[in-house]
Amino acid sequence: MVSSPDPDLAQFLHITHFYLHLFAVIIVKMNKKEKQQQQQQPKKGGGKPAGEKGQKQQQSSRPPKAPKVDNSEDVKREQKLQAILLADSFATSFRPITIEGPKVLLPLVNVPMLEYTLEFLSSNGVEEVFIFCVWHAEKVQEYVNNSKWPSILSVRCIASASCLSAGDALRELDALSVIRSDPFVLISGDVISNINLKEAIAFHKRKRKEDINNVMTLVLKEVQRTAGAKPLLDDLVVAMDRSTSQIVLFENSYKKGSVKVSLELMEDHPKGLNFYTDLLDCNVDICSPELMLQFSDNFDYQVRRAFFTYQRWYISTCHLTSSYV
Repeated sequence: MVSSPDPDLAQFLHITHFYLHLFAVIIVKMNKKEKQQQQQQPKKGGGKPAGEKGQKQQQSSRPPKAPKVDNSEDVKREQKLQAILLADSFATSFRPITIEGPKVLLPLVNVPMLEYTLEFLSSNGVEEVFIFCVWHAEKVQEYVNNSKWPSILSVRCIASASCLSAGDALRELDALSVIRSDPFVLISGDVISNINLKEAIAFHKRKRKEDINNVMTLVLKEVQRTAGAKPLLDDLVVAMDRSTSQIVLFENSYKKGSVKVSLELMEDHPKGLNFYTDLLDCNVDICSPELMLQFSDNFDYQVRRAFFTYQRWYISTCHLTSSYV
């Protein structure tokens, strides 16, 4: 015989089970809240919250970001100092010797003149040289390939049989878009010198900051009084602005017996002009790439120094040196 359950006992058990369940829920919520408070409080010793620590660990697992690279135009143009070396003089003064070989490979103390010029450029921080050849380009290329220079400098020979002047050579190089440094060096292939070219480059940069139109700096040497008479072909008259060193007159034609200076030229430079007849053109120029554009836009520019005859808006300055040339 089965007896029926006591209704009072059943109600008691039901109420007891309800309160036990409620108490368990409260305990769980209290433990959860306590854990959240512990995570939000910083650890002793200046430690960071656990949440931030986890976030930091997650970030540290990511690959490190690449360093920022300055891609500005100025940095790009100054990454590597370049030089243009004109292997041809576009003159006939060394004929008939230069009929069978290039002038830059003529020996001086049993060493080709090109060797002296490359050594000079390398010692002054030039890293990339473009040798522009018109005649006997294959012989120049062969000499460079068999020399030590490809392992020291980036040397590239550019040949163009159609160029008849230095102006044509600069226009050809501008079309190839090989010049990227600002400034770059423009030099003849038979220069033998110990000039501190870094000083000339610093001078050009300083003048360039003063006037953005300054696109070319000539290196001229003051001829010593004890040096004797200059060759007739080296006769030179230069007029420079007294305050800015801007060249306003450059006359190197030995056929002219006198030099005329216009009144307008004097009025354009109220601070006065300095005239020099004891300077020697080193055939070493510090140039900005805008010079190439000037030759490309003006086909009247044939020789390097024609720039002074025709230029109006762009400026050339002079850096005097006492070094040997």
